[in-house]
Amino acid sequence: MTTHDNNSTASTIPEKPTKTPPLAPVRVKIFFDWKRALIPVIIGLGMLLIPTPGGLEPRAWHMLALFVATIVAIIAKVMPMGAVCLVALTISGLFGLTRWCPARATSACSPASPTPPSGSSASPCCSPGP
Repeated sequence: MTTHDNNSTASTIPEKPTKTPPLAPVRVKIFFDWKRALIPVIIGLGMLLIPTPGGLEPRAWHMLALFVATIVAIIAKVMPMGAVCLVALTISGLFGLTRWCPARATSACSPASPTPPSGSSASPCCSPGP
């Protein structure tokens, strides 16, 4: 009970107990739906089984297969988009689909001359690989 002084007249106002609404249960999705994950895996592996088109490096074809599988996984909502992209980035690194060449990053090699200049400490990754 609270007593308020209103124009020198004491009045007693009862306090209403406040009830907190019950909290909704929190659902945490730890695992992904493996049945949905089969769709992009089958599409990606299916593209890998198709012979590489002429004039295209096999590594580029494999990267396209990974890209298409990633887009399908995002559309199918297998996992959150960030997780799907991290998985695709990890796969591309593990299978050598993307290579980092410090010589190209520092412009020691140009696309016109894939070999490093003489006396340069550039790595041989400037040459186009398979």
